[in-house]
Amino acid sequence: MSITELGAWLTLVLAGLALYVISNRVTNHHLRLLIRLAAFALAESGINQASYASYFGPVGSTPGVFWLTSGISIAVLLLADRKTYIYYVLVSIAVHLHSGMILHDMQWTASLSLTTANIVEEVAGSILLRWAVGGPPDITRPKTFVLYCLLCAGVAAMLGAVVGATALWICYDQHNWFRNWQVWWFSDAMGMLSIGLAILTWNAPKVKPLQGSRKWEKTETIIVVSTLIATALISVGPLSLSFESFLDYPYLVLPLLVWSALRLDARIATTAAVFVAIIAVYTASSMFAQLPFIPDNALGPFRVRGRSIAQTVLAIQAFLFVTLLTTQILVSITHERIRSESQRQQLRMQLYESQRMESVAQLASGVAHDLNNLLAIIKLYRDQVEEIVGKNEQLRTALEAMDYATDNATALSRSMLDLSRQEPAEFSQFDADKLLKQSMKLCAPLLPQTISVRVLPTPPGDYSVVGNPKQLQQAILNLVLNARDAMTPGGGDLSIWVMPDPKSDRYIEIGVSDTGTGIKPEDLKHVLQPLFTTKAKGLGTGLGLSIVQSIAEQHSGNVVIESDVGKGTTVRLKLACHPTTNAAVPRLQGGTLASGMAVDQQTNQAETGSVLERRALIFIADPQVRGAVISELIGHGWSAIGCDSFEVFIEQLEQSRQLDRTVTRGVIDLRACTAPEHVIERALPVPVIVLCENSSSVNLMDSQSYLLELPIRVKDLIKAIDNLEAN
Repeated sequence: MSITELGAWLTLVLAGLALYVISNRVTNHHLRLLIRLAAFALAESGINQASYASYFGPVGSTPGVFWLTSGISIAVLLLADRKTYIYYVLVSIAVHLHSGMILHDMQWTASLSLTTANIVEEVAGSILLRWAVGGPPDITRPKTFVLYCLLCAGVAAMLGAVVGATALWICYDQHNWFRNWQVWWFSDAMGMLSIGLAILTWNAPKVKPLQGSRKWEKTETIIVVSTLIATALISVGPLSLSFESFLDYPYLVLPLLVWSALRLDARIATTAAVFVAIIAVYTASSMFAQLPFIPDNALGPFRVRGRSIAQTVLAIQAFLFVTLLTTQILVSITHERIRSESQRQQLRMQLYESQRMESVAQLASGVAHDLNNLLAIIKLYRDQVEEIVGKNEQLRTALEAMDYATDNATALSRSMLDLSRQEPAEFSQFDADKLLKQSMKLCAPLLPQTISVRVLPTPPGDYSVVGNPKQLQQAILNLVLNARDAMTPGGGDLSIWVMPDPKSDRYIEIGVSDTGTGIKPEDLKHVLQPLFTTKAKGLGTGLGLSIVQSIAEQHSGNVVIESDVGKGTTVRLKLACHPTTNAAVPRLQGGTLASGMAVDQQTNQAETGSVLERRALIFIADPQVRGAVISELIGHGWSAIGCDSFEVFIEQLEQSRQLDRTVTRGVIDLRACTAPEHVIERALPVPVIVLCENSSSVNLMDSQSYLLELPIRVKDLIKAIDNLEAN
């Protein structure tokens, strides 16, 4: 292959890269996928032909150094999502078949056999690694990098080499099967360790310390990169002959690669290692010797007299293995260290923020107490004035305005006290609509005049919720403040509402919608994670939405976020509704109905005036499901307790007997039991409904209990509990 042809194929690679960059700006999902498939086809076609240029002679008669196609193919398949995975596989098949039959005039049987070998390698490696790491890999993590080397460059490349060597033996009568297998494996592994690692590194999440860029970082990058380029051209490139006496040594680049891995960005370090590999390979294959300003005998340090082609290839592959592997190991270790430092700094900032908020809460508490004292004085003298003025209508109007102002100030001070108190969360029944209106009074002073606030009319209905009002008030406050920050400084419209969930009659919805900047699609899936923030440095801690999510989970609900960049964001806080009932509502400590803590029996008994007779123990694996079951039981007149394990379930039964409290029902999730046979092969003290995935495979010894298959509907479970006969 001539240098001109190689340049044309590399131009095809650049065209594919340009198409990929363009696809990032396309909003239509299907069009974006088509553009990316075309980009992959162009890039893989160009890389495929560039891989042939690494051979030292005719393909098939001489070994190749590295097969770059395996690297780009497996990297793309690792990054593709499940829905589009098969399309990228089909494109890869088409590229391999086109290269074999059209570009290299292979028989269709030979081209199909070699294509099968490559596809087996790519698919096996991508599936194995995705299975091992549980999704798209982050190659900058040391564990993921080790698995990539073992499963992709090791197992998958070895498997593809078996199929490829067998195909060469059958189609081309190349009977040295072991040699062909070895060459195939090593060349494909080098491709995965070079361009494959580079693509995965460029697509890995970028992590930098919180303090920002180091001083002189750009200057250091320019110096190291330029020195590395010069050293590579001299030590392993076409200029090495000029200094053969003392600089004709390839490993001079290794210290610079180590420096770049330890000090520079991971993408730059990995790209530098791939650059050195390309310079070394294409110099030795005499590709650069075709350039007009390069001597014909400029073949680099690996092509020495008396060394066979096989020995030359082995020397180059050993060099590539050492440089590429060393660089990426140091990149992953350095990246992990930076990630750990960043997390520690974030935790310290979170601690400082919590301490600051505690100080602010104490200050708010002091201000509220003083404000209450001042309001008490105002109200006292207001009553004296009313006694003096009697029926003076003008002054009475002023007094009514004073009443309105002092009442609002009193409500505000009480809200400040509620937020500042650090007490165990108690669950009770309250009206979410009233809570929302009270919360908006608290939020009103925090919203600028540039923001128009609309509290939408609440549809008629029952909005009773079992939960902690203070926690939900905090969640509403966080959502309103986030909306305010998204519309600062230009302002906008803020809409707030409470309504039944249109998708489920078991939930109510508290919504907050703004017309702010919106959230990017790539950030939307991370906004509920702790410490993740889209705000500028110093303007957010990344805790607001994560706290809202935590509060929603404690109330057997969830958070749904919809956002459009430039148009605004809507956050829907969905809570399990609780129908109004005369039955007493138990108050559980720990902030969640599914916490497994015991009922406050003295409080419960004091509220009802008698001992409740309908009690149930709940042992379900998923805390959210368990909380929903408990909430529904309470609404149907039960008194329910959550248990975290089967052992706690039995202990609660014994404690209930000692306290002369009757437990009449039980629900057990068989999947959550560490020893399911303990449930199946024993007679339980109370009738129990056992939840399982397949009732035909479970036989209960207890005749009073029976099975209910998952998934279940809560109303079916309630009906089953009601119909279960007690002892």
